[in-house]
Amino acid sequence: MTRSTTTTYAPPPIVQDRRDLAAFYMNLSRTGGEVVPYRVGGRSAFLVNRPEHARRVLVTNQANYRNPAHPYADLAAFYQPPGRFMLRLSRQPEGRDAALACGADELVTVAAEAADELIEQSAAAPARVDLAAKRMMFRIITRTLFGVDPRHLSEAFVHAVSLIEECWANHGFGDARVGDAALGRLYLQAIETQDSVAAWIAHRAAMVPAGESVPPELVTTIVRTLLNSYNATATALCWLIYQISRDRRLLDRLHEEVDLIVGTRRPAHADVPRLNYARMVVMEMLRLYPPAWIIGRETIGPDRLGGTSIPAGVIVSVSAYTMQRLACLWDRPGDFIPERFASHRAAGRPPFAYFPFGGGTRRCPAGHHAIGQLQLVLATLLSRCRIEAASSEPVRLRGLVALRPHPGVWARFAPRDGRSVSIPGLA
Repeated sequence: MTRSTTTTYAPPPIVQDRRDLAAFYMNLSRTGGEVVPYRVGGRSAFLVNRPEHARRVLVTNQANYRNPAHPYADLAAFYQPPGRFMLRLSRQPEGRDAALACGADELVTVAAEAADELIEQSAAAPARVDLAAKRMMFRIITRTLFGVDPRHLSEAFVHAVSLIEECWANHGFGDARVGDAALGRLYLQAIETQDSVAAWIAHRAAMVPAGESVPPELVTTIVRTLLNSYNATATALCWLIYQISRDRRLLDRLHEEVDLIVGTRRPAHADVPRLNYARMVVMEMLRLYPPAWIIGRETIGPDRLGGTSIPAGVIVSVSAYTMQRLACLWDRPGDFIPERFASHRAAGRPPFAYFPFGGGTRRCPAGHHAIGQLQLVLATLLSRCRIEAASSEPVRLRGLVALRPHPGVWARFAPRDGRSVSIPGLA
């Protein structure tokens, strides 16, 4: 790769537009520079546009790039065994296998319940996939991490988080400063709902003795943990359903694999390595719609990325979303082609051409587990139902906390003809 000549730093003229962040960063990336300058919130910033520079920021020189640590470890004592493994807190192979099997069992149970609910809903009208996926993954993550089932709270929590995210996207700050008193009140109610669910989890998981109030810092840590886990995975699942519901060839091939590997029994963790095509489909979806789609860092000291001098105290952004759609790295980057992740085709890909869960020591600790989770959810859904898009209209993505489908995804779920998969505990 030809290096550009050294550039002299100057305040860049491009200003971030909060209303459509995904489009903003994609337009920046398409300028073609290795490192593209812009401004955000009155501050100087740079977008990394080459894999080797992303690797330097996230791995080889990560000590120079500040990022607030997430206090996952603060909750370590309260995680169930599956949760400990997901966050790399269980090191022994036997603990890992048991944790994965237990986590898979929880996941399949909730996914099967959700599939049956979606089939029932679809008998009357198309189901809203993005919200259903969030409710499902919220329950799965909470059960897996803390061993409690917030089924009765899932709709309220998902609605509250969605409203908070919309306020942030449309107004910059989701509080009374939005200039709309009614919206400000709704935002504050959503914060209260979010916090009360976290407090319920803390009490139910015995983090705090009954009758005692939950410390605000513990509420914040639980909320952040849930948002960083369920929201991203649920959005990924929604995009997965969106893709397969619109492509009959893709759906048929997945059904064939699930029927061959799983049949009419309950899917299990042991099936994950054998669901090879499902793995490629999940990985291709994560290429187009990565959960950690934009990563921000602040430089502690100066650095050099390629031919660009990076001063201290500026923002450096690394985007898997833009990198994983670069035509210089990917053939037909806008097309959904699962086969590009066949082992023989992935061998020559440069590091950090693909990094849907970030990189370095700050990489999403459960990222390696999320692909298997999505394979199992997909296998559970497809063993119970057929999925059909409710509309041929394309869905636009919005770059919020995750790459949210806009205005939403609707699909019909019909039971598989003559098939019944036995899930203990379900009618």
